Amino acid sequence: MIRGQVIELNPNNKQATYFAKACGIARLAYNWALAQWQKQYTQDKAYRDACRIIGIDVDDSKLLKPSQGKLRKQLNAIIHA
Repeated sequence: MIRGQVIELNPNNKQATYFAKACGIARLAYNWALAQWQKQYTQDKAYRDACRIIGIDVDDSKLLKPSQGKLRKQLNAIIHA
C-alpha cells in the first residue's frame, strides 16, 4: 500500500512572492541548461560528422562533451561573475 500526505501551504504575501521568484529562477536555470546542452551536443555532432566525412580522427580536446557537472560550473560562473 502506498501512503502519502497532503500538506497545504498558506503563505503570506511575502512568502508567496518568494515562492514565485524561486520557481521562476529554477525554471530559468533549467531552460538555460537545456539550451546549452543541446547547443554543445549539436556542435560535437557536427564536429564528429565533419571528421568522419573528411576521414580524420576526432580530436578529443576539441569536443565539448556536455555533462551535468560542466553545466553546473558554467552556471555558477555566470551567477558569481
